[in-house]
Amino acid sequence: LQGNRFRLTLREASLDPGAVSSRLARVARCGVPNYFGPQRFGRGGRNLSAAVDWLTGGRRPRGRGDRSMQLSALRSEVFNRVLAARVLDGSWNQATPDDLMVLDGRGSLFPASEEPADSLARRMAGLHVHATGPLPGRRADALRLPAALADWEDKQTPCLAAAVDGLTAQGLDATRRALRLSVGELAWAWPAPQ
Repeated sequence: LQGNRFRLTLREASLDPGAVSSRLARVARCGVPNYFGPQRFGRGGRNLSAAVDWLTGGRRPRGRGDRSMQLSALRSEVFNRVLAARVLDGSWNQATPDDLMVLDGRGSLFPASEEPADSLARRMAGLHVHATGPLPGRRADALRLPAALADWEDKQTPCLAAAVDGLTAQGLDATRRALRLSVGELAWAWPAPQ
């Protein structure tokens, strides 16, 4: 994502510049929820439906590419549901004592409980670290996830539990993904009307 640069121009939009500027400033300061987008799930959610069907005893994918897309869709759905629950309760951009944290732009994980709360809060406010959500698979115990957090995350996806159990059999290792995304170099302007 670091190499991506976008320039968007909105025309004929009836917007309050103050309200838009306020929201964009908040995005720059706080980041955004790091959801997987709809393309991950296939047209009409077919990749996800096929994954659930396959991993609960249904038809196997036709090839390696289909298998990969279906497994990715299922893991993404679990992550998105956990993130949605954290957005709903207002904790997606905060650290709880049970969280596994990740350094911004890196894969280094560490327990939130291992850092003093004031230091962690400063690093969170500076978008240097983020709480994480699950990408399920085997060897989840190697992540040292606190039992309370693992139980809470499992409760967010009860209807997918049987399919998620199938991920372990497919050889995917469990990992984590940041719940929020920093939006670097965000700038905006209100050009004069032409």
